Amino acid sequence: MSINADGNLGFWDEINPSYTIFNKEKEMFSSIWTMYSTSFIQFYENCISDTARYSNAVNLTPKPNEPLNTFNISCLPWVSFTGFNLNVFTDGCYLPPIFTIGKFIEQDKKVLMPLSVQVHHSVCDGYHVGRFVNALQDFADSYNDGAQYAKTIIVQNQGAPHRDRLPHCSDCFDHIQYAPGSARCDFALF
Repeated sequence: MSINADGNLGFWDEINPSYTIFNKEKEMFSSIWTMYSTSFIQFYENCISDTARYSNAVNLTPKPNEPLNTFNISCLPWVSFTGFNLNVFTDGCYLPPIFTIGKFIEQDKKVLMPLSVQVHHSVCDGYHVGRFVNALQDFADSYNDGAQYAKTIIVQNQGAPHRDRLPHCSDCFDHIQYAPGSARCDFALF
């Protein structure tokens, strides 16, 4: 999923999310990262802690020492979309996927949230994005640890959980399989 210092293509056994947070007062974004944990509860608490610590930042990358094994998640919680594209200029060397999520809605007792997955076609094909999206949907449909944690938050706060703090979970990103390709290709899936 990235190229090392010697120019060799490789992948990580575990990856950590690098995600945007919004400074409401300054109306600007910063990018922070949270270390992956196999425990959703621990990972979610770490995300909330990192977000609280850096939410008033005024620089692009306030959390130091971002590890090399990260991938990007961006959020546009104000809008829903059917497609989203970022134009990343890195001479074609930026290989990790970029995930962008949008405004979620509740419909027929389900929560629907748009997801755009942007990949570099030289390391990932549409088949692999499809496998990822299907695995992510299966994960969301069957995950109970997060649901139990949300119930705990409701009981502790005697009200609704913080709906603006959507949990970011990297458990499902570990199963992406990469295949060689040729050009760049962007996918918007939801």
